[in-house]
Amino acid sequence: MSVAETNAIDHMVASHRDFMLDGGRLVVQIDTWHSSCSIFLSSVEAAASAFNVSPTPRQQYRSAFTVNYKALFPTGARHYRADVLKASIEQCPTMWVNGDKFEFGADVLQLAKRLQTEWAKMDMLMDKCHQRGVAGSGCVRSEFVAVLTAVDAAWAGFERGYIMELMSIEDKARSWLVQAIRSESELTNFETTTKNCSDSHKHRDLQKRFVRCLAKLNSVANTQGKGRDDFDAGVLERANDVLQSSHIPTMHDQAFAKSASSC
Repeated sequence: MSVAETNAIDHMVASHRDFMLDGGRLVVQIDTWHSSCSIFLSSVEAAASAFNVSPTPRQQYRSAFTVNYKALFPTGARHYRADVLKASIEQCPTMWVNGDKFEFGADVLQLAKRLQTEWAKMDMLMDKCHQRGVAGSGCVRSEFVAVLTAVDAAWAGFERGYIMELMSIEDKARSWLVQAIRSESELTNFETTTKNCSDSHKHRDLQKRFVRCLAKLNSVANTQGKGRDDFDAGVLERANDVLQSSHIPTMHDQAFAKSASSC
């Protein structure tokens, strides 16, 4: 190995030791875990560059990411992130968003297991180098290249599956907002193009659908459990009945009343 390669491995071993002291793949809750994990991931990227390990192609699938995820992964470089590793460690099959339960596909969980398998091999290599030193470990250059290559390929596979799954879940979670926008547009369009629409059954159906969407949005937007999704269009219909059966004073009526009282 060259001097640059040896130095990269030395730094990788040292940062790996700190990461393991903060829990490694077993603990992801303590405050320092994210910091030590990010430092170790940076050393892995640096070592891969020092060994001229070509990254697994990422640009094509990242081009399909939404704007938010493109900001996190702006190029085709590795961009190892602690939160992605954490997700592969936890392998949580379900996620709750806006009160709805979403499940990750079996393919994503399998990709997470593959990443953890390759990561465990890297852990073993790092432990050997820590205990005996890089020179005394007996590890040759090809071993480091093989481990770094395998981890990168498994990482890219999980990253792709995980982020795509997150994007799908987010699309489903936004469905109520999309439905509300669509319902409001249909209601407005019907009211502006139809005469005497208040007497129409279709108008009442459109109102009911829109109110139902608003009630759902009210429910999911209140994270403290105070949202209400049990209101329906009945209140709106009764309010319209009151408006039609009662004389509500207008600004003209109020102005007339004031002028009359002053005479």
